[in-house]
Amino acid sequence: MGQREITPSFLDKIAQRLGYPNFEDMRRHHLNPLHFYSRLRDLGISDKEAREIATFYEKFYYERFLKGDFRDRIALLSNMARPIHIVSLLYASIMASISLLFRHNIPLWDHYGLIYLGYVGFVLVLSQLVKATYHPLLAFGALMYPWFSVPNFYELLRHYIHAIFPNLFDPLIHHFELAIFGIHPTVYLQKFVCPLLTEIMAWGYFSYYLIYIFPPFIFFFFKRKYTAPLIFSMTLAYYVCFIIFVLFPCAGPRFTLSNKYTVSLTGYFLPAIQAKMMAKFALKGAAFPSSHVAMVVAATLTVRRYMRKLYYFMLPLPFMVALGAVYGRYHYVTDVIAGALVGGLSCWITYKIYQES
Repeated sequence: MGQREITPSFLDKIAQRLGYPNFEDMRRHHLNPLHFYSRLRDLGISDKEAREIATFYEKFYYERFLKGDFRDRIALLSNMARPIHIVSLLYASIMASISLLFRHNIPLWDHYGLIYLGYVGFVLVLSQLVKATYHPLLAFGALMYPWFSVPNFYELLRHYIHAIFPNLFDPLIHHFELAIFGIHPTVYLQKFVCPLLTEIMAWGYFSYYLIYIFPPFIFFFFKRKYTAPLIFSMTLAYYVCFIIFVLFPCAGPRFTLSNKYTVSLTGYFLPAIQAKMMAKFALKGAAFPSSHVAMVVAATLTVRRYMRKLYYFMLPLPFMVALGAVYGRYHYVTDVIAGALVGGLSCWITYKIYQES
């Protein structure tokens, strides 16, 4: 049997003898050429003919179909990651512009500006890579890189909180909440403070980290095609909050109302650890809106659309984070409401963008 006689229609007949409806279905089951050759020998086909058929099959398997698969994967990854690249470029460009425009108020502004410009370059290179090739590690990086960069961007904000406005806007929130509630809510909650409740509220606020860490990885390994909208929603919520921190710096009640607290927040285990973490990492001026609440709401609402079982597990956590933020005196009620609005808006924008995609 000459190799020229082996055609796709002939391979369809071979596929049917091997138990597949047609050649394409066999290919979808990833029957590789070596395995295909051994199956041909099992059918009683001679070694020479089996090698000729397997060679022809290999040509179609690798050159026609697998390359088509890779093209499809490249196109899908590029399409899904594009909104993430765009929002990352916008944020880094805005912060680089702030570095330049308000350089007199930012020590080492050129260093930080170069960091943001370097990030712009990184995103541009990455966006071109995903248009040219596909690899699982590249897919992970193209979708998940904001997950790694957001904490560093938050840390950089300590140099930008007063880049535009030298003062804090906490008095405006004080007046607003007094007009609405007649009292500062965080001060009022002192009536209910006890070690058990303090411990519960600390764990509630700490649950923020569970949402930050686990859903992106769960999606990537079990719902990969929906990883992009989840990361985009979370990232957009963070970026919006970060820019507002620079435009409307607020320290938060634990700084501005400290003289009104007469009851300390003492728990059993976590509150003391959390207090040390907040003292070391939290920024004085990054309270409004609550980025914790914004991200948790954005993530939870996005998960609701794509993985309902995980959503039901996550559903109580935004409320616990919000309550823990106010009870722990990290945020005003206004911060929490504003954060929830940012999170909801981020999720809505995500729906619109990825629905179009």
